[in-house]
Parts: sequence; structure tokens; C-alpha cells
Amino acid sequence: KASNNQYVQNAQVQQLGTPDAVGFGNAIDIGDQSWAIVGASASNNNQGYAATIYNIPGTNVVEQTQLFVTPDQDFHTARFGYSVTISQNERWMYIGAPDLNKVYAYGLVEVEEQIVRYVTNGTSTVYSFSGEIEIDNDQQVSVILDNVVLTLNVDYSVPGTSIALLNIPPSGLKLVILRRNSIQLDTSNYTDITGTTGGSGSD
Repeated sequence: KASNNQYVQNAQVQQLGTPDAVGFGNAIDIGDQSWAIVGASASNNNQGYAATIYNIPGTNVVEQTQLFVTPDQDFHTARFGYSVTISQNERWMYIGAPDLNKVYAYGLVEVEEQIVRYVTNGTSTVYSFSGEIEIDNDQQVSVILDNVVLTLNVDYSVPGTSIALLNIPPSGLKLVILRRNSIQLDTSNYTDITGTTGGSGSD
């Protein structure tokens, strides 16, 4: 939101890069800091997808961090992602699959902020995060160059405890390497509402 109270676009989230993605954005909810959840329930012949979107703190960069399908591998027509909600404190997220009569609950798995910042020198392509960032797999590393999120195995690779850019960037650009937080299924809060009865109330 600009100083003149007008909203301006400063970032664009790309469409889901998955097979048969349809209707991305049919349901959206946002928390009060950095996270959002977006549904695409008609995707993949109505099996459905949902994706988390993360606004990297201190930047205008937003990125899709995780793609979700029904975690119990129930791949019948589900319309997973038809309804989505995230708590304001961003610790809980729920994704509805009405054709299965199920709601899936997820909890935020937080790690201490792990981030490394560089300024490119016009000659280097390899930048180390050794001793600063701990990861279990390459997907946990996010790389931002000049406020643009780079794509793993397209723009960079992760050999060991470094990232290797596939092209030499110009000198003087800001390069940020960070470890993503993640949202995972909280199985103890998985809800199957099959057979429950509805209720009504009044104000």
C-alpha cells in the first residue's frame, strides 16, 4: 500500500508449475506476518492442490514454498484446496477436501532464522553457507538475487554447503541465502468429519 492509500503491485506469484493445475486462487487466506495459503481444488481432475506462499521478511519477494496434496494419499476426486484458512499467528493451517468430507490440519515447523547475505563481485558463482545454515535436503535452501527468487536446478545448484549459480551475476547485487521454514501435517490434529452432524446457532 502506497502513501497515497493506493495499492500497487510489487510482486507476482507464478501459477502452479504442476500437471493439470486449474483454478489456482479459488480460495486464499493470509496470516498477519508472512504466510498465505492458496487453493486450486479443480486441479488434476478435481483431486486438488494447495500451496503456501511466503513473503521473505524485509523484502518484497514472495515465493511458493510448498505444494500440498491429500497427505493420506487418498487421490480420488477430493477437491482438496476448495477451502483454506490460516490462523492469524500463522501457526495453524487447515485445508478442506469436501468431496472426501475431510479437513486436514497442519502445524508450522519453525527453525531459528538462518540467513547469509552477500554482495556479488562480478566474478564468483559459488557462495558458502557453511556454519550458518543447516539443511537436510536441497529444497530447504532459498536463494534471492537482486530481489528475485531463483529456481533450484535452473538458476543454481547446492553442492554441499554452498550454492553455485549457473551464471555469473553482475557486480554489486544483493544475494541472500536462507533456510525455509516449513508447514507440515500435524497428524494428531487430522480431522475426519465423516458421519458427524451439523448444528445451528444464533447471534
